[in-house]
Amino acid sequence: MKLGDRFASVLGFRAIPTTLLALLTYLSVFVALIVTNKLPNAPKNQRGLDLKQAYDDLRHITAHPHPYNSHANDAVRSYLLSRLQPLTRQYPFLHISNDLVSNGSWASSLYGVYFEGTNILVKIDGTSRSASGGILFSAHYDSVSTAPGATDDGMGVVTLLQLVQYFAENRPKRTAVFNINNGEEDWLNGAHAFLEHPWSDLTDTFLNLEGAAAGGRPILFRASSTSPVRSFRSNKLVPHPHANVLSSDAFARGLIRSGTDYSVYTGPRASRPDEEAGMQGLDLAFYKGRSRYHTKYDAAPYTSGGKKSLWSMMEVARGVGVGLLNTDEGENEGDDGGVPVYFDLFKAIIFVFPIINLLTFNVVALIVGPIVLIMLVLCERVITSRRKAQRLDVQDPPAPIASPRPQPRYSIRRARTPGTFHEEPHAQPQPVESSSKKWYHSAWRHAKFWIALLVTVALQALLIWRYAVLNPFAIYSSPYIVLFSFFTLAYLSLTFTLTLPSSLPFFAPELHHLATPLQDKHTVFLHLYFFTWILLVLSTLGITRLKPGVGSGYLMSAWNLCAALGCVLAAVERMFLFVRGRGKRARRRVRDDDADSGSDSDEEEDEVEDDHDPHYQANSSETTPLIHQTRSRAVKQGNEDESLATWWWIPQFLVSVPLPVILMSHVTTLLLDAMPQTLADGSPASSVYTLTSILSLLTVLPLAPFTNKLHRFRLLSTSVLILFVLSTVYAWLAFPFSSEAPLKVFFQQRVEIDLGLNTTITASGGPHLAYAPGKVITSLSGPSRYLPHSAIISGLPSASNTEVRCSPDPVKKGLELCEWESGFGKRPVPGGGSIRWDDDDEEYFSAAVRRTGPSSARISVKGRNTRACRVYFDSRPAAEYVVKAPEGSPPIKGMQRGYEVGEGGVKEVRLWSRTWGRQFVLDVEFGAKDNSSALTTLDMQGRIACEWAEYESGTVDHGSGVKGKNEPKIPAFEEVLTYLPEWAVVSKMADGLVEVWAPFAV
Repeated sequence: MKLGDRFASVLGFRAIPTTLLALLTYLSVFVALIVTNKLPNAPKNQRGLDLKQAYDDLRHITAHPHPYNSHANDAVRSYLLSRLQPLTRQYPFLHISNDLVSNGSWASSLYGVYFEGTNILVKIDGTSRSASGGILFSAHYDSVSTAPGATDDGMGVVTLLQLVQYFAENRPKRTAVFNINNGEEDWLNGAHAFLEHPWSDLTDTFLNLEGAAAGGRPILFRASSTSPVRSFRSNKLVPHPHANVLSSDAFARGLIRSGTDYSVYTGPRASRPDEEAGMQGLDLAFYKGRSRYHTKYDAAPYTSGGKKSLWSMMEVARGVGVGLLNTDEGENEGDDGGVPVYFDLFKAIIFVFPIINLLTFNVVALIVGPIVLIMLVLCERVITSRRKAQRLDVQDPPAPIASPRPQPRYSIRRARTPGTFHEEPHAQPQPVESSSKKWYHSAWRHAKFWIALLVTVALQALLIWRYAVLNPFAIYSSPYIVLFSFFTLAYLSLTFTLTLPSSLPFFAPELHHLATPLQDKHTVFLHLYFFTWILLVLSTLGITRLKPGVGSGYLMSAWNLCAALGCVLAAVERMFLFVRGRGKRARRRVRDDDADSGSDSDEEEDEVEDDHDPHYQANSSETTPLIHQTRSRAVKQGNEDESLATWWWIPQFLVSVPLPVILMSHVTTLLLDAMPQTLADGSPASSVYTLTSILSLLTVLPLAPFTNKLHRFRLLSTSVLILFVLSTVYAWLAFPFSSEAPLKVFFQQRVEIDLGLNTTITASGGPHLAYAPGKVITSLSGPSRYLPHSAIISGLPSASNTEVRCSPDPVKKGLELCEWESGFGKRPVPGGGSIRWDDDDEEYFSAAVRRTGPSSARISVKGRNTRACRVYFDSRPAAEYVVKAPEGSPPIKGMQRGYEVGEGGVKEVRLWSRTWGRQFVLDVEFGAKDNSSALTTLDMQGRIACEWAEYESGTVDHGSGVKGKNEPKIPAFEEVLTYLPEWAVVSKMADGLVEVWAPFAV
C-alpha cells in the first residue's frame, strides 16, 4: 500500500476521524477559553506598581458606603488628599487642584441639575512641550449608598493613585491629568464639574476606569475612535488584552442600562464652542458578577478575583497609559482613525482596525466571493461534461457468455456485528432510479440545509418559550448549563434534519438512491456560504445605515470568508477527482472508508457523477447482466490519487470550522458573563435567552457540511441527547438564586408631608412652609415573579400586617413596584446633631415659595443634615432655571454648553451642594403658552423634596475614622437588611434611600 493509501485509510472522510476532529476542535476552544479566562497572579516584579499598597488603599476607601450625600464621602476625600499631597513636594512638575469652586448647571431631556463639585485633580507636566494634547485619566471616588464600592469604583481610584506615583517617577512625554471625581453615581455630575475646570482644556484623549459589576477581568467597554485603542496592541505594555466591540454596540443601541463618565467626556465641551464633539477615549470596566453590583457584596472581601482583579485593572491601565502618553510626536495627530472595530483572542492578542476597513472588506467579499464560486462551478461542469463524453467514446467489452447454470448474484450487506460484513444473494434486481425520483433527491439535497435551519430555529424558539414559562431566571445563576441546553439541542436538530432520511431508525438504504457524503458535503458548503453571504449583507447595512456603525459585524465577515474558502476547496476537490480520472473507464466500486458508518448509503465513488449517470444505463444491452454487480469490499481500491481524495475534507474543515467557532465562543462567553444577571434590573428574559440561542446555533452551524459523518457515530449522538435532557431538566427545576448569585431588589422610603392649617401661600409670597410628619411609605422594586409572592416582602415585619400594593415600576421598566405604609415607627431620622438647626428636631427641611412674575417663581429649600434636594414641577415643566451661587463662590455661568434645557423644558431640578445644610435658592421660569397674565395660583404646582442616604449600619466605625456622631437612621432599610432571605440582596432605587417631600402651589 502506498503512502497516500495509508494516509487515507486512517484519516479518510469517515465517521470516526470526522467526529474526533470535531470534538477536538470544540473541546480545545472551550478549554482554552476557560484557562485564559482565569485571572493571572500578580508578578513579583510589578515594574513600578505596588499591589500591596493599592489593596491597603482599597480597604481604607471602601470601609463604608460613601455616596456624595454622606459624611463618609468627606472622609474618603480627606484620605485621598493625604495620599497625594506629599508628592507635590517631591516632584515639582506634579500639581494638585483641590477643586471646591467648580459649579455648574446642565440638563437632560428629563431633568435639570445644579451641582457643586468636589473633585481632586492631579496634573503631571509632560517632557515634550510640542507633543499634542494631554491625556485624562478618570475614576470616581463616590459609591452608592448600598455598597462600599470596591469595584465601583474603588479599584479605579486606587489604580489612579498608583498611576500618579508611576508617572511621577517615570515622567511621560505628554501631560497627564487625573480626575478623581465625586458624584458619578448621581448621574455623572463629577465629570460635568471637570468640564468647568481650566485643566479640561489640556486634554484631548481620556481613559475612564469604571466598574459595572463585581470584579473579574476589566474589559474595554467602549472606544470613541480607533487611535486610542491602538494602545492595547503592544503585548509588552498590555500582556492580557480583553476587548470586544460588541459591548460598545450594545451601549450605542441602549441594550445596556448603565452610564459612565465616558458619555460626558465624548460630549461637547463648554470651553471649545467651535468643536461639535468632545474628547476621544476609552472606557475600561469590570463586567462580571452583576448580581453583586451596587450591593453590600461590592466590598473588598467579596470581590470576584480579589487582588488578582485589582492587579488586572492596574496592569491594563498602566500599559494603556504608557502607550497614550508616550506616543511619538506627530503620530496619529489630526487622525483619530474613525469608528473602531476591536476584539481579542484568548486574552493574548487584540485586533484593531477602523470600521471603514471592515466595510471595504465586506463590499469586496459580497462581490468577488460569488463571482469566484460561480467560475469554479462552471469549470467543474465543463470538466464533468468532458469526462462524460469520454465515457461515451469507450466501447463496452463483449458481454460475458451465459453459464448454463445460473450463478447467484451477491451484494455486500452489513452484519449485525459492527465492522463485519456478509454476502447474500439478491432476491430482486436493483431498480433503476426514474427521472422523477432523481429530481426529488436532487431537490432534497439542495433544500435540506434551509429546512434543517428552519427546524432548528423553531425548536430553539420552543425551548426559549419553555424557559420563559417554567423558570425565566434559570440563566441568572446557571448560564453555562442553559447554554449547554441550547447548544446540544441545536446540534441534535441540525444533524438529524441534515441527514434525513438515513437518520430515521426505520430507514432502508436499499430502497433509496441517496447522494454520496462527498456530494452532500459540497452541496451544504454552497448553501452555508449563501447563508453567511446574507448575514454579511445585513452586517454591511448595519455599518452604512446605523450611526454609529455596528462593528460587531466582523463575526459575519470572518465566517463568510471561511465558508468561501471551504467552498473553493470543495470545488477544487471535485475537479481534482475528474482530472485524475481522465482516460480511465467509468467504473463502480464500494469504498471501505465507511465501514464504521452504519449504513450502505455511505458507499462512495471516486467519480461522484456515476451514481446518477443516465449514459451508463443507456449503454446496457440484452447481453448486459440484469443485476448490477456490486463489487466486494475485498476488491483492492483504486490508485493512490483516488485514495488521497478522501482526505480533502481535513483542510476544508480546518479553514471553515475553527475560526468561526473561536469567534462565536468568545462572544458567547462575554454575553453569558455580562447579560444574565441584568434580569434583576428589568431586562427581558426573552432577549437574554434569544441571544444565547442565536449564539449557540451560530456556533454549531459551521459543522453543517460534515454532519453526514457525525450522525453515524451513535455514541456521540446518544451522549449529546443525554446531556441535553439533563441540562434542560436541571435548568427548568433548579431555584435560580443563591448567596453566590443573589436576586437584587431595590429600596426607597418616602415620607409625605401634609401642610398645616396656617401655611397658605399667596401669589405675592408667604411664610416658610412648616411640615408635619405624614405618611411613611416603604417601596421595594424587583421581578414580579419573585417580589410579591416570595419571602422577600412577607418576611418583613412592617409589611406583614398591612396592605401591600404592587404595580409595574414606572421608572425601572420590567420590574414590579410594591409599596406599603410602614408606620410612624419606621420613619427615618436625618441626624445632624453637630449641625446647627433652628427648627424643631423632627423637621426634615424648611422651604419657601413665592411668585416673582406671571410665569416665574423663586423657591428656596434647606435640608437638615443633607446636601441634596429636589424640586418637581407637576403642572408644567420649567423652561429655564438658575441657582443662586453660594457665598464666596464665583457667579453661576448659566447652563453648560451642549446641555441646555430643551424645548420641552424639565419636570425636575436636582440640587447638590458641597456643604451640609446649605440653602438653595432656585429661580424658575415656567413660560406661559397662552396669556401669561391669566395665570392663577394653581398654575404652578409641584413638590419640594430632600434626600438622605446614611444609615446606622453603614456608618459604624471600623477604625477608618468615620464616626457615627451625626446619628442618621433609616429603620426601614435596616429591617430589609436584616430580614431578606439569604438568596436576595438590596440595592438603592434612587439617589436617596429616603426622600421627604411636600407639595407647593403658587
